[in-house]
Amino acid sequence: PLYTYRSLLQQSPTNRERSALWNGSKSTTVVVAGGGATACELSQSLARLGIQNITIVAPSLLPTEDVSLQQAAHEILQRDGVQFRLGCRVETILPCQNNDINSKKARIQLDTGEILDCDAFLVCIGRTPDLKDLHLGKANISWDNSTGVHVNSYLQSKTAGHVYACGDCASAVPKRDRRAIHAGWMGFHAVRNMAIGKLGFLGKVLLREPAIHPAVPRVVYTDPELASIGLSYAECIAK
Repeated sequence: PLYTYRSLLQQSPTNRERSALWNGSKSTTVVVAGGGATACELSQSLARLGIQNITIVAPSLLPTEDVSLQQAAHEILQRDGVQFRLGCRVETILPCQNNDINSKKARIQLDTGEILDCDAFLVCIGRTPDLKDLHLGKANISWDNSTGVHVNSYLQSKTAGHVYACGDCASAVPKRDRRAIHAGWMGFHAVRNMAIGKLGFLGKVLLREPAIHPAVPRVVYTDPELASIGLSYAECIAK
């Protein structure tokens, strides 16, 4: 079966495959696509539930963090038995072997040509806004599939001033910062700026605050946790 991090967490008593995955069958093989925080967190969780065959496939581990954190994450996960295929990507999901439609195995081909057989394929490659069903255009709210609702630094819609957006669906959020902690930070500012907007021009000028801040902490909830704040070393050099 193929899971995203959301569908993996939605347990159902009728879903035997997912129940077996969470119950930690030692013979279960899991391939995880992606090397970000979600991939690290879920891989360690599954390993500690008893699954002994977990492989992370990604170009790199925690690519937006410093090398020291990348190395720490690798050591932490390796200690729990997680294996790695770094420097490559998942290219395609192949048909069942011998066209066996009843096979419970997934066959994952990497861009190196290697094929990995697994019982479950977990996709952790990030999020994109999914707003098409909201019909925002009817409310004059500008948006696109890549960045979400077009907002200014105060999280106010650029085309409908009475509308504010925060979290993954707001264009002001860089892709690397689409995390729960940033969504909480921006939610606070969206509500604050929206309330201050009711105070008129003076309130807007004196009290509103931009929601984009370079020093919002980032946390990877492995055990032990990995935390960082501000720019990475590579980003500092680039600037």
